[in-house]
Amino acid sequence: MLRNTPHQFGLIAVLLHWSMALVIYAMFALGLWMVGLGYYDSWYHDAPEIHKSIGVILLLTLVIRLLWRIISPPPKPLSSFSPQMRISSVVAHWLLYTLLLAILLSGYFISNRRWQADCGIQPVLSAGRSEWRRRTGRSGWRYPPVAGLDGSDPFTAARPSGVKTSLYRSRYNLKTDVRFAHPFTR
Repeated sequence: MLRNTPHQFGLIAVLLHWSMALVIYAMFALGLWMVGLGYYDSWYHDAPEIHKSIGVILLLTLVIRLLWRIISPPPKPLSSFSPQMRISSVVAHWLLYTLLLAILLSGYFISNRRWQADCGIQPVLSAGRSEWRRRTGRSGWRYPPVAGLDGSDPFTAARPSGVKTSLYRSRYNLKTDVRFAHPFTR
């Protein structure tokens, strides 16, 4: 029995459900593992590509699952449930589909540079950790100032040429000490 019946789910719906559930948990674990990778780890560049590929496959599987739900409607909720329980189960199910679709699409759009360029989103270059530490005397990574898009010095990149640093800082309400240019650096 591949299709859903009025009383139970079919094999295809069950396989789609459990395969997606396992892949979602695996993607979460992979994401947590990737956060701990250092720049010089061998998986630093490969793991995000695997994560993206699995995410696209998961997105396609979700579309297939939603189409299958239209082709083969799921069984009705049990009549022993209260009307509020039946309504809330349907709403919760569609809310989960919506959230999963939003997560998958946002992951795709965040990692797709061509989409970012079409929307006018510019990539941001930031100062390296050692440069931030040298300039500020801070040891932690605290949202370094943004560099110019051409890779210029982040501490003077935004200042137009010919404008004194003190005038530029006062115009944009920046403290004279670079460490206080961002509220999280205190």
